[in-house]
Amino acid sequence: MKIKRILAGGLAAMTTGATLAIGIFAAGLGDYVSGSNVPIIAIGAPAQPSSDFALDVIGAADIAAAVAGHATTTVAVPGAASSVGVSGAVDLSSPTRKLYMGSLINEAKSTLTAQDIPTVLKSGKVSVSGVDYKFDQYINLGAKQITFNKPGGEGDPEVYVSIGTSEAAPIYNTTVVFNKALNVSSSGVQGKKISLFGSDYTIGANSVVYAAGGSNNKLELFGYGSSLLLEGGAGAQTVSIGGVDHSVELSFVTSDGQAYVIIDGEGDSFSAGDSGVLSGVNLYMKNVWPISNTLGRSEISFGSSKLTLQHGENVKFGESDTQVDNTDIFITGDNAGISKLVVSMAAGEDSVAFASPSAPFVDPVWGTFELGFHGLAPGPMSTARDLITVDNSATTAATVKMTDYRGNEKTITFAYTSSVSWGPALNESSTREYHVVEGETVAKNDYILITPEQESEFSHLYRLTGLSSVGSSSASITLADVFTGDTTQVYLTDQVGQFLYAGKDFYIDGQTYH
Repeated sequence: MKIKRILAGGLAAMTTGATLAIGIFAAGLGDYVSGSNVPIIAIGAPAQPSSDFALDVIGAADIAAAVAGHATTTVAVPGAASSVGVSGAVDLSSPTRKLYMGSLINEAKSTLTAQDIPTVLKSGKVSVSGVDYKFDQYINLGAKQITFNKPGGEGDPEVYVSIGTSEAAPIYNTTVVFNKALNVSSSGVQGKKISLFGSDYTIGANSVVYAAGGSNNKLELFGYGSSLLLEGGAGAQTVSIGGVDHSVELSFVTSDGQAYVIIDGEGDSFSAGDSGVLSGVNLYMKNVWPISNTLGRSEISFGSSKLTLQHGENVKFGESDTQVDNTDIFITGDNAGISKLVVSMAAGEDSVAFASPSAPFVDPVWGTFELGFHGLAPGPMSTARDLITVDNSATTAATVKMTDYRGNEKTITFAYTSSVSWGPALNESSTREYHVVEGETVAKNDYILITPEQESEFSHLYRLTGLSSVGSSSASITLADVFTGDTTQVYLTDQVGQFLYAGKDFYIDGQTYH
């Protein structure tokens, strides 16, 4: 198995500045640059700016700064101390926010997305009767400190990341957000495949969700092992599990749906949705079919170790429900299904409550990534700079050309004035406005800057391109990302198609918007 590593601590102390080539308005509009009509700063040809000059530039280009966000760097890990092999890493520092002794690991990046770890955090879906229930996955980092001491209270002092054993203060949360509630209580959903954090699972028959925050809300998962379709009385077949061959036979199926299975000479009865262990082999009975005039048929998944996630409890593994200490589960849902799953992680015991260069913290639940600490690297400042060009468009508009932190280059018009009378505004045109304040009314084709905090790595500049059937059961809005061209559709109805006049929460990059 290849495990992805999350690195706390800068691997390279590179700070990327910005050289701005600015010619803000042409003749006519430019006459007012140095006047008192509007607070615009005129800057000459491209140059390596002094610190004061750079601060003035950044102050004049808040939109550019917010949309550019923080760069993400994927790096190889030399000398990784992992017995399972680390294939890549994401640095938790950013070009504009380094991590130092005493820093909290979430100071530069608080949420990791599929852009940071594409294989582990990629979006997925569960397909049920032709309907796709899509979901996104995130790692939300806790406020854990880089410190210098004896990790675990033993040995020589060194620099490490404190993890702790408190469920109330986890090192991170792994979060799954569904864009449409998935009813895991339904027999049509149970038995379906779902890929979570880099591993495939089968949704178990004991999964249930019915109330927001309800303690009985539960998601039962089985490792997606080798699946076999067996005919009753057809004799034994050979299945290889973990490199070991086993003899498997379906003896018969009773009229009430009990399948009698024999593995390596040991037999037992199972109904659809049951799990268990026979001859040391984990199995999950996905389906059972009593068939007239035959001995029946069954579908079994082998090597399917069980993972139980129940709201408010520790994660449990296996048929014996072995607890993973200092984990906690939060399942948000209602009768329509699960809308959000959060699993919080802390260290199981003090002896592993740290991540040092010699001892990474391997995720104890999903097992597909680890938190490593590569050490401090205070190397020299880099002179590399991004180029942002602010220019004019005829005599009525100002443009900015820049590359966002995802690598997408775009030229946008961010200021506009009438050619008849002076009145520059935060507009693309006379009718298309930019909205940077919460609660403003947005017209179709207007622009919206969304950002959880100033210069956030999750900032986006969207255009409201679609506004459909407001007040009806198919009401929705469509947002188009100006830099990537990707679209996001938000439905304004509840699970039964009722229009939500009070609005609706939705998620982008794991952040909540209304």
